[in-house]
Amino acid sequence: RSLVYSPDETFRCEAVPHLASVEPGTKLRLRFQLLAARTSQEVWSDEQPATAGEPVPVPVEIPLAKLDEGAYDLTIEAVNAAKFHWPQQVRPQLLRGPLAERTVQFLVLHAKPPAASEGRSATVVEIDPANPKWWERFARLPQWGRLPRLSKGPLGNGRLRTVRHALGEAAELAASKPGDASWEAYTLPINRPGEPHILEVEYPSDVPQTLGVSVVEPNAAGALVPHGLDSGVDQAEEVVAVAGEPKWLRHRLVFYPRTKAPIVLMTNRRESSPAVYGKIRVLAGWGKLPRAFPASSPPERLFAGYLDRPLFPENFSATESLGALSELKSVDDWVTFYEGGTRLVEYLHYAGQNGLMLSVLADASSISPCDRLEPTPRYDTGAFFASGQDPVRKDVLEMLLRLFDREGLQLIPALEFSTPLPELEAILRRGGPEAEGIRWVGPEGANWLQVHSPHLGKAPYYNLLHPRVQEAMLAAAREVAANYGRHPSFAGLGLQLSAYGYAQLPGPEWGLDD
Repeated sequence: RSLVYSPDETFRCEAVPHLASVEPGTKLRLRFQLLAARTSQEVWSDEQPATAGEPVPVPVEIPLAKLDEGAYDLTIEAVNAAKFHWPQQVRPQLLRGPLAERTVQFLVLHAKPPAASEGRSATVVEIDPANPKWWERFARLPQWGRLPRLSKGPLGNGRLRTVRHALGEAAELAASKPGDASWEAYTLPINRPGEPHILEVEYPSDVPQTLGVSVVEPNAAGALVPHGLDSGVDQAEEVVAVAGEPKWLRHRLVFYPRTKAPIVLMTNRRESSPAVYGKIRVLAGWGKLPRAFPASSPPERLFAGYLDRPLFPENFSATESLGALSELKSVDDWVTFYEGGTRLVEYLHYAGQNGLMLSVLADASSISPCDRLEPTPRYDTGAFFASGQDPVRKDVLEMLLRLFDREGLQLIPALEFSTPLPELEAILRRGGPEAEGIRWVGPEGANWLQVHSPHLGKAPYYNLLHPRVQEAMLAAAREVAANYGRHPSFAGLGLQLSAYGYAQLPGPEWGLDD
């Protein structure tokens, strides 16, 4: 059900051709081909006979023992069997492609992670933004010949200047205007996309500021999307007042470039004062990030990271695939989640963390197939593939738990109850005494949603003290525990408490009855 397999398992399915374009009884050949995902690299193939109009399943069995770890595409094509015997002169009209085709994608995970050399890091890019001609040195690099001419020079909205600081010359972004931030962007020449890099930005210890640092890259469709890699520095006045002698501090950000020309975007997040920064560097050379602790002696106490949304593929710049809809051109496949999951594990070891609390249900979407919740595709857009390669919803939580199992890490899935539950909505639609008390009621006799508007669709929809509400929420929690509690890495279950959710009680004026 999860579409996550071990090498000691066998992939099994049944194929039934449904062909409206040929007469019933037409002899067919079903072609099966297993490819490494997103490639034309074939690792297994087979052919079997079938007959149109006869709903007789054709069994398929693929042993996985010899496969490398990763995602695979099983392509199925139905062709007219007669074309193999007809004379050459009458074949062209039959060579227009298969009568029907389908793709199914699944993931193979080994008990041990693939070997990767950690290597040694070195500075591969250094930019001095205080030098107005910093970019002339990069303009001679071969990979810059394919970039737009504008990107070879400084990019910004004209609010950057060079200032003399006690530590030397530095770049200063003027105070931002209301609704119009001061910004400057720098294109980074990268030779090895997909490998871990560290972006390093210098800033002085004696300047109060809020400096935004973002890595901007297009998705698979070439479009820039809101979710990206954003970080920054917030240096308060009271911290600067006791900082002592000025010195250069360094803000570091791990990123995995998708392209050979990512852009680092610097923004001033204050309207009252300028932002000051020094040199920008990129360090690289690892095949894999080094671990903070040896694998033989991990931390004994739980020191966990926290992600309040399941956006780890975006956090670690996992690549996407092209989808079917013009307005949603970049779609999540198993490669997306596998890249994001393995990079997440790698980063936890690098940061010295041995666990993670991760929101797996948020904003009416989920990264696990929860039957009771009917999640939307927000955090798994695989439903938009024209190939129909997700016959069931991907179980990304199962993949993460297997990755954490083999790495000795702990994972705490968290649930956010802030959107309608199908079970309770069905009761409310039926109405009657059974529906009374499910929604919060205030002193005016109106329910919460009649008085307040939801925030991005999120609200305290239900009365947490009502037995039916409690049972519906507990049922969702039990489903997660029952499906994943067998994993050694499953370290508990979290509930996200929010004013926009119903896992937390609202103010005392709510919760009245008639």
